Amino acid sequence: MTLLLTMLTMGNANAASHLNVQMPPIYSTSWGSVIQVPVTAHFEARVQSWQVDIELPEGLTIVDYSAGNDMSVCYFDRFPYESEYCQATIERQGNSFIGACPEQDGYWYPDWNPNLPNNNYECYGNAKWEADDYEDMMTLSIAVSRDFHGGWMEITSTMWSTEDVRGGTVIENGEHGQPYVDGKEIPLIYLEALPPMIETEETSSGDLLVTVTTQEDLSVRVEAYNADGLIYENTAIGRDQFEIYRTMSDQEITIRAYASNDYLMPSASEITYWLGGFDGVHDFEEDGIYYKYTSSPDEVKVAWGEYYPSSYYGQVDIPTTVSHEGQSYRVTAIGALAFNECDALTGVTIPSSVTTIETLAFVSCFNLTQVTLPASVTDIHREAFQACYNLRSVTSLATTPPTIHRLAFDCTWVEDDLKNDAIHRFATLYVPRMALEAYRADTEWSKFEHIEAIQDAGDVDGDGNVSIKDVTSLIDLLLSGDTLPDYADVNGDGVTSIKDVTILIDILLSNN
Repeated sequence: MTLLLTMLTMGNANAASHLNVQMPPIYSTSWGSVIQVPVTAHFEARVQSWQVDIELPEGLTIVDYSAGNDMSVCYFDRFPYESEYCQATIERQGNSFIGACPEQDGYWYPDWNPNLPNNNYECYGNAKWEADDYEDMMTLSIAVSRDFHGGWMEITSTMWSTEDVRGGTVIENGEHGQPYVDGKEIPLIYLEALPPMIETEETSSGDLLVTVTTQEDLSVRVEAYNADGLIYENTAIGRDQFEIYRTMSDQEITIRAYASNDYLMPSASEITYWLGGFDGVHDFEEDGIYYKYTSSPDEVKVAWGEYYPSSYYGQVDIPTTVSHEGQSYRVTAIGALAFNECDALTGVTIPSSVTTIETLAFVSCFNLTQVTLPASVTDIHREAFQACYNLRSVTSLATTPPTIHRLAFDCTWVEDDLKNDAIHRFATLYVPRMALEAYRADTEWSKFEHIEAIQDAGDVDGDGNVSIKDVTSLIDLLLSGDTLPDYADVNGDGVTSIKDVTILIDILLSNN
């Protein structure tokens, strides 16, 4: 689209001209909620006042204006070879801008005559409205409505004056000729918000983290769909971030985002993402435990079994390594949903080879009362122990608090108020003494209301000292056949046996 304004002549006392409107092409929201339109004219005529009229297409409104320094100048002939300049005034009236030269004592006559008295007349000089650079122009702030699709901007200047003080007519063009202006054709392109940016990232839990960003002053509406329909919608200002959880099956996710405000047409972005589901059923089974291959050729993770979701019951002792068809594999993770809803599970031993507890691994294991996380565990995914509301003892042997994802130990969805958030309220979190403050300062781990230090290895009777009494206590534990606490594993090999008794005796003898 272009703008071309033509020269007009309006009677003896009026003259009109087109204006030089300098406007960069406007394509997007880089100009904010309003566009800045610099307007300038350059003309000379013997007039007292002039007017700039602006006609805007539907959808555009002038919301503000400003005039640059020395933009509007009045020029007066006093005597030959002598002149005077003064600043004109500019006033806005709707979509019109009125400029006027101040009244001056003296005379105004095209042919200078020194015999005439100097104070007989009021004189009005040559109006010069001009600008040499961008800062000197009159700038209009024009708001753009949402439904503006572009249009013509018409700008005209009309100059006029009151009747000449001598009773004659105003000298329209004076000795400087017609008003003039450099006319140009300029683009005026409809405004559209910058398209929002959609970024995706898979979390360590396998979920999809979506971040949508646009300019700070724009509203962004986000919608996400899968094959079943709408799964997420929200409206925010400038930025929206959310997660889409993976499900049992693979799914195609479509994410659409729209950016707009009151002045700009909405723009849209869309991406499609293939989000993998949970790993599915196991690859093989050994000794009642089901395993799934990982991307590493010599590693596996515990998976759900034949009777999902209740594949396990009683006490389950997960080994550090497992052999299958002549190949040895290291067990490095408890897979997603592995123990999901195994309400008959009463205990589990997690080996020191495990680094990750995946999403929903132990969800709804109602009869699990205690769990020990070896020092090797660094990552506990979303809802790993959710709704295990009978947990009363959680031990983490890591000296650096493992990363916990949202709702890992949460029970808030359980309808029974006594069980609501039961883990954080009633379970005791045991951590290494040297890491006690680090766990208490961690955003997620600090949700446990009871955090205590683990007893030192060898302090079997828990009196804070390693002595001969601990030797007899350790022998009693071994003979009882009961589940042995971690601190009874004196040599730290993951197994409590008679070897720990001899090592404890050696420690006492060396100390003495």
